[in-house]
Amino acid sequence: MRELTFHIVPKKEPSTVRMVLIATSLVFFPDISSAGPCAADIKQIEDEMAQVDTESESANRKSGGVQSSWQPPPRSVARAKMKTDAHYLAAMDRARSLDAEGNAGCMRVVREIKNMIGM
Repeated sequence: MRELTFHIVPKKEPSTVRMVLIATSLVFFPDISSAGPCAADIKQIEDEMAQVDTESESANRKSGGVQSSWQPPPRSVARAKMKTDAHYLAAMDRARSLDAEGNAGCMRVVREIKNMIGM
């Protein structure tokens, strides 16, 4: 007669390599873990507002850094002023906060911001 033996297999703990890979991906790709319902719209607003700086730098380079008769478009001037407006900054903070919570209420705030900046 054969004797039956049982081997208890210990519960496998997550490997160190796996934990390092997960931690690294969260550090280098935070959008994967933090993309809320408004993440794409918030990024679009940020990109649009960053374009104001790019337009100014480009015009300055073209003129050789010397004052010229070139004037930025009124929309660009308005957006540049908006970047320091307390209402705009508070709305962006609120949209980011709601988005990070996964709260769909961020959509209303994003619409308000888009209206503010003419998007």
